[in-house]
Amino acid sequence: MFLHFLIDGYNAIKQVKSLNRIRNLSEARVALIKSIQAKRLLKGKNNQITVVFDGKEECGFSFFTSKDYPSYADFPFKSKTPLNIIFSKGESADEVIKRMVQDSSRPRQIIVVSDDKGIIYLTNSLGAKAMSPAEFLREEQKPRPKKQYTKRRAESLKIELSYQQQEEINRELRRIWGSLKH
Repeated sequence: MFLHFLIDGYNAIKQVKSLNRIRNLSEARVALIKSIQAKRLLKGKNNQITVVFDGKEECGFSFFTSKDYPSYADFPFKSKTPLNIIFSKGESADEVIKRMVQDSSRPRQIIVVSDDKGIIYLTNSLGAKAMSPAEFLREEQKPRPKKQYTKRRAESLKIELSYQQQEEINRELRRIWGSLKH
């Protein structure tokens, strides 16, 4: 099984702090692509990543435009290059992403990376999954080892109360709870 990640390019740049700090838009796009490549998602045999940007082509990556594949039924999901970049040319990136999910024969294998609520609602309703750009680009964190509670450690954590202390706590709670009935 392969996964197809559809990334709302400018949404990712805007939402991820390290990318949002880059003032030059072309440099921010390059930084986004490098961040995606660093995730090593393309190591999966058939995984595909498509980054969709609003507007016309402005950078030197291999790319497609929304005009090249108006129905997206014949979009090259199994192309030799698993990282595709689309510039929407005359429509919003949101519209392109929504249409790609709608036209997909396998929406359950699509993960849309965007914080845009409209995209998220539509893609989820069609069976695709959604993920925030910050979550997608986050570095893998090593799981913390779980603390082992031995019987001896559990016993050392026990607090023993005398009968008198228990009664004092109960009286205090009755006083507090009784005053709340007003």
